[in-house]
Amino acid sequence: ADSVIYFDNLTVEDLGSAGSSSLQGRIMAQKLVDDLVARHPDLVRVGLHLTPPNRTDNMIVACNVASRIGRKSDPEDLKAMQTSKPVVLKEGGNFDITLPLHTASGKVIGAIGLTFKPQSNEQESAAAGRAKKLAAEVEKQIRSEAELFESAG
Repeated sequence: ADSVIYFDNLTVEDLGSAGSSSLQGRIMAQKLVDDLVARHPDLVRVGLHLTPPNRTDNMIVACNVASRIGRKSDPEDLKAMQTSKPVVLKEGGNFDITLPLHTASGKVIGAIGLTFKPQSNEQESAAAGRAKKLAAEVEKQIRSEAELFESAG
């Protein structure tokens, strides 16, 4: 109602920045996400969806939006993995594209979600093509699913 709240030593942190990921204890999956976002500033969000060791559910294990890490994968993420086809959604003024995530040898191990602003008059098919190129940048660095959970040092 008519409450007043006072704060002492208030700290504000931007959880949406790539820099908010702790460098100590960071897994390889997070390093791949951070590196991709650093190379492509037009990316709004990047998430890797995998099933962690000793778990049964597929979830976001790495993301440039720290608060999303640990969330269970959505149906469109699972659909991309099961069908090996991109799932293209419009999210506000952005494209939200989920693709199957492969190892460098081509084995499907999860999904990669990419959200980015469209280029001038970019249609869904062109956006899906752009997302595939971005995913390929990550996939060529993945030798195995297990290494994604190893320390990035």
